[in-house]
Amino acid sequence: LKSNSHFEVRLQEVCDDEPLSSPWVNTTFVTEPKPATMPILQLQRRSAFYLLLQWTPGLANDCIFARWHLDVRSDGGSWAVSGACSHTNRGNTSCVLDGLTPNTTYDLRLREECSDSRATSQYNVTSETTYPTG
Repeated sequence: LKSNSHFEVRLQEVCDDEPLSSPWVNTTFVTEPKPATMPILQLQRRSAFYLLLQWTPGLANDCIFARWHLDVRSDGGSWAVSGACSHTNRGNTSCVLDGLTPNTTYDLRLREECSDSRATSQYNVTSETTYPTG
């Protein structure tokens, strides 16, 4: 069945003995939207204090784009949203995470969020390390 679609169905159980057949039942249902596929996140450049990130969008499918959502954490801490990378233009696919700590590994997770959350992509998760100083 086609995703993100409305269907009307008419059902009847038919018996060999016709008078025992059920009456017709009408019902409607909606199929789930097909989610966007996961974006591909890549590191373009790094220093001791920043990471330059770029990504390639996946297929939109039934997603009506809302924003890119990037979370960052270090040392297994809590995820924090990166405002610098939460773009509301689907074509804006790069950002700089700056103010980072030298010689530190950062976990990054990126997804495409959609106006209907059921069509939001899965996260692409990766880790990158800033350079040490000196």
